[in-house]
Amino acid sequence: GVQMIVAEGETNATSGVVVTVRNTNGANGLASVSVPADDIDSADGAIADGTENYGLCVATAGLTGFARSSPYNSGTCAVNSETNDIQGLTSTGENILNSATVPMVGGHAEIIVNGAISNVTPAHSDYTDTLTFIATSTF
Repeated sequence: GVQMIVAEGETNATSGVVVTVRNTNGANGLASVSVPADDIDSADGAIADGTENYGLCVATAGLTGFARSSPYNSGTCAVNSETNDIQGLTSTGENILNSATVPMVGGHAEIIVNGAISNVTPAHSDYTDTLTFIATSTF
């Protein structure tokens, strides 16, 4: 998996902050640029060697000021793990983090990107997807 620190900082918003995530390819996950029909699907579930899947989870260690939002608030998620429980991505977006409706000081969250292929996943060097994170403060 790849580790991203996507949220770090503070807000004086009286009702806190919510972070959402969406991707370009939806459930098609990672798509080949040269052969768009070849993709690595994105679905809820555990990452396992030999089983095609791609998605995100929020590491619980080091999570400060934020809480994992539903549906990202269940399952295990750790840095450098090949067995994280991930959420499939959607092009419409889902909440991933929140500050529990209170102002936040010193917030920190790490999002882990996980992917695995099967023995029938077509080989390409150009699989891609675009992730968009939006932080919304509420006053």
